[in-house]
Amino acid sequence: MATTTSTLQQRNFLQPNGYQLSIFRDRFPNIEFFAQRVSHPTLTMNPTLVSFKRTDAKFIGDTLEFGELNVEVLLDEQMQVYTEIKSWMESLVNEKVKTPSEAQTGLGNAALADLPEYDIRLSILNSNNNAIKKILYKSCFPISLGNVEFAASVGAIEYVVLPVTFAYTTFTVE
Repeated sequence: MATTTSTLQQRNFLQPNGYQLSIFRDRFPNIEFFAQRVSHPTLTMNPTLVSFKRTDAKFIGDTLEFGELNVEVLLDEQMQVYTEIKSWMESLVNEKVKTPSEAQTGLGNAALADLPEYDIRLSILNSNNNAIKKILYKSCFPISLGNVEFAASVGAIEYVVLPVTFAYTTFTVE
């Protein structure tokens, strides 16, 4: 009788609370600290359909579709996270958009503070809180600042959570 050998060496499983989210800290100092939930987006490859007689045959697709990056953030009393993201969205709509190459001709972090998009880094932590993987979402910008729910009928204190949705070009796992 043949025996099989497991190649599984690591027996620790990924913990849902073992992560750290960061964006450009000089412009967004609060979102890193208050991020409560990050939903890693879907990656989809739609098959190519080729008609053949009375059916459609499916073949390997040629494009990848990236879902949206959803982040839930605790809202502080001063609503600093809300105003940071709101200001970012307003600047995208109201101001002339600088490309990253235009901003690089500026001076250091002052020029980086005016970019329309930033990379977001999600560090995956192990059981010892050491970063073991990093997911880098490239060229992110906010596309939705969700509802802020106020309710007088809440019995126990529940802190307000703000959903924020980002679009991006691609992501890499390092």
